[in-house]
Amino acid sequence: MPEKNLNMDIVLAVLKSGHSVVLPSTGYSMWPYLKPGDNVVVRALNKEEIPEKGTVLIYEDSGRLVMHRLVKIIYPSFNNLQFITRGDSMVFTDNPLQLKQILGVAISYRRGKIERQIKVFVPGTLRYKFNRRLLWVYAKTKAAVNMWQKLW
Repeated sequence: MPEKNLNMDIVLAVLKSGHSVVLPSTGYSMWPYLKPGDNVVVRALNKEEIPEKGTVLIYEDSGRLVMHRLVKIIYPSFNNLQFITRGDSMVFTDNPLQLKQILGVAISYRRGKIERQIKVFVPGTLRYKFNRRLLWVYAKTKAAVNMWQKLW
C-alpha cells in the first residue's frame, strides 16, 4: 500500500489525465508478490475499460491508495458492475468497488535493479494460506533478528 504522505491530489490528477505513475509499495497485504520498497508502475484505467480478473487494481480507501488483486467481478447489471479485491496475503476480501472508484492497474514493479511485469492470476485458497503462513514466519524471523541485533 502506498504511503499516506504522497501528495494524493497530484497522483490522482496524473492518473485521471491518462498517464502512468510510479508508487511505492509499503504494506504487507500483497506479500510476497509485492514487498515494501517495491516501486510499482500504475497505468490509468481507460474510460470504458473493464479490468481483467487477476489484475492488481489501485483504488482510494479512507485517504490511502490500496493495491489489491481483483478476484471477482459481480454482474448485477452492465451499468452496475462490482469488483471484489483481496490482498495476496489477506484472509478476507475487500468491500465491493464500483468501476468509478478504480484509479488504475499495476503493470510492473521494480525491486532493486530488476523490473518485472505484474502477473495476472487469481490465487487459490492454498496460495492465500501459504502466503499468510510465509508472512507470519517472515515477521517472526525479522523480530528475532531485530532483538538479536539489539542485544549485540
